[in-house]
Amino acid sequence: MKAQPRKYEEATREMKSRVSAFFNNNNRFRYIGEIGSGGAGEVIKAEDLSLNKIVAIKILSSHYSEKAGMRLQKEATAAGSLSHPNITKIMDFALTPDGTPYLVMEYIEGITLAAELEQTNRLEPEDAIPIFIQLAQALIYAHQRGITHRDLKPSNVILTRDEKDDMLVKLLDFGLAKKQTDSQYFTTTGAIAGSPLYMSPEQAEGKKIEPSSDIYSFGCLMFETLAGQPPYRGETVLQTLSMHKSRDIKIPYLDTILTDTPVNHELARLVFSCMQKEKEDRPDAQQVFNVLNKIASGEIEHKPEDLVIPTKKPAHLKTFVLVMLILLPTLLVIFEFARKPEKTASPQTAPEANLKEEETPSVALKKFRTLEVTPLTIQANPDAKITDADFSRFEGKKIDVLRLSLIGISGTGFKYLKNSNLTHLVISEVPLTEEGMRYLSQIKTLKDLELASDDISSDALEYLKYLTNLETLHLNCSKISEKNIGSLATLPKVANLEIISGEISSKAFVNLCSMKSLHILGLLSCPIDFDGTAFKVSPNLGQLDLNQSIGVNDKVLQAFGKSSITILALENQTISANEFRAIAKIPKLQHLNLSCTTFNPTDLAILASAPNFYSLKLNRLKETPDSLFDAIKKLNLSILQLDETPITEKQLFSLLKMKSLQEIHLESCVKVSNEACSDFQKSFKSIWKHDCRIVLKEEL
Repeated sequence: MKAQPRKYEEATREMKSRVSAFFNNNNRFRYIGEIGSGGAGEVIKAEDLSLNKIVAIKILSSHYSEKAGMRLQKEATAAGSLSHPNITKIMDFALTPDGTPYLVMEYIEGITLAAELEQTNRLEPEDAIPIFIQLAQALIYAHQRGITHRDLKPSNVILTRDEKDDMLVKLLDFGLAKKQTDSQYFTTTGAIAGSPLYMSPEQAEGKKIEPSSDIYSFGCLMFETLAGQPPYRGETVLQTLSMHKSRDIKIPYLDTILTDTPVNHELARLVFSCMQKEKEDRPDAQQVFNVLNKIASGEIEHKPEDLVIPTKKPAHLKTFVLVMLILLPTLLVIFEFARKPEKTASPQTAPEANLKEEETPSVALKKFRTLEVTPLTIQANPDAKITDADFSRFEGKKIDVLRLSLIGISGTGFKYLKNSNLTHLVISEVPLTEEGMRYLSQIKTLKDLELASDDISSDALEYLKYLTNLETLHLNCSKISEKNIGSLATLPKVANLEIISGEISSKAFVNLCSMKSLHILGLLSCPIDFDGTAFKVSPNLGQLDLNQSIGVNDKVLQAFGKSSITILALENQTISANEFRAIAKIPKLQHLNLSCTTFNPTDLAILASAPNFYSLKLNRLKETPDSLFDAIKKLNLSILQLDETPITEKQLFSLLKMKSLQEIHLESCVKVSNEACSDFQKSFKSIWKHDCRIVLKEEL
């Protein structure tokens, strides 16, 4: 017991030394002060001199450096694509020359929910529900993109203020809490990775972590915020985990804790449903948001005498009750639509899509295959025609996400969504007219737009330049012109831009790569005609995807010789030695994707001169000759991906000479057995005294 403080002091000294070395050896950042510290590392307030901006830098501890730096970087790269007002933006994730992982995030002035609860003990429902709603919005956005948080707790929630001085909730640390071994949550020092007070049963059991695990943690967070104490707290960490896992321990109910305080009973029911032991019994993030919204607006009310605290019941009955609870808001919405009188006789007599503004909306309820408010999804239904006038049904309603697919509207119905608070719009195969695009451009709250249609004209696409709050834009429109691209390049906030199948002239290419706000640029299946004109690439551009594009040559790649590109994707290309030389001269390049790409295997060795290059993706190569592995062994790689390739066991064991390797991906490599993978890992650790993880199946 007496040794524990000494170990803590040693760890603290080591962490301070790592922080000092980081700033002494890094000219990009200026140290300002410490924000906080913990087992995972230390968070520092600093100035990014290249951006002239205050940032927060998390410098991770030696445990992460030795065991999981590469994996964390991969996860943070995915999380870095998240762009949502309630998620703290990850700006960069890299390794220092000595291998220390560090994370650069936007700096937020505020207080954590944990610190707030330390001061107030608990929050009243009217104060807590707005926080819960914003957290649910963040989870909806991330879960829709296949990313789970894995460590949702009060200390990862920051309460701040927006430009209008309204409360703004920010969720921290997406992607950094994934378990770091296949079957354990414990580090080599015996410390637990995660937050036992908020861990789902499946997480505590070491099983696969899914969005439903976040919902369980969210339920625990809501419980603690409202009750002033977590739902389970044992005398030890293992006892706490056991309480989460045990199906015999009764799930606590808020009413049993707050015996002297009035309780919002519908809120208590929601928290209870989120903390169900079986993941299939929990609502998803969208359902949680729907219920919270209804409670906040007063649309769901229950009297105290109606409340029945659930007890252990047969599984099918319990599931039925929970499903009905979660479906209640949707049923209310449908009932609201159903009871409104319709002026048209039947779907067969519905007006066509070219309705005049004054015409009556056609039958709405039978037309929509899926109908939800926040988000709203409208897809083609062969039983009825959907018109622009139908959108009047949603005038004045709050819709965060709207998806339109395979419907014959012109877009004039967007005028009803002008004040809908719409932030994310997905349009697929909808023939929007110029007038429809004009109405779309008036939705000033839009931040994310995905537009895929061959029926939208170049003149109509010009209206996109008025969406000045856009942060993410994905375009798959064959009629996009050089003029359109020039207009898009003027958008001030776009950080993620993807264009599919558009012809990219030399002028357009320069305009796109020079966009100051751009972090990710994807030109997919695009004919690129670049003449080699010298220009300055935006210093913020860190990821470039040129998959399947035509015209990617050494001139194109040489343009990024002084850029900040760290991730480059060149799938389905033909790469020559000249192109490899240009790639090797990209100074900050870390990840290179050459999946399905044709090249001379020996040319791969040219990349050995790239100073920061450590991650190579070679998935779905048709051939893997021995000369390929001779070239690979000359690279200082930490991550090597060879999924769906004909790699042999002999070729795998030839990689034992690569001391730097930490992770090899071999999904669907039929010539390599599980036993060979196990033998390779044992041999590697015996030789180099550290692990090289083999991934046989991609984890969600």
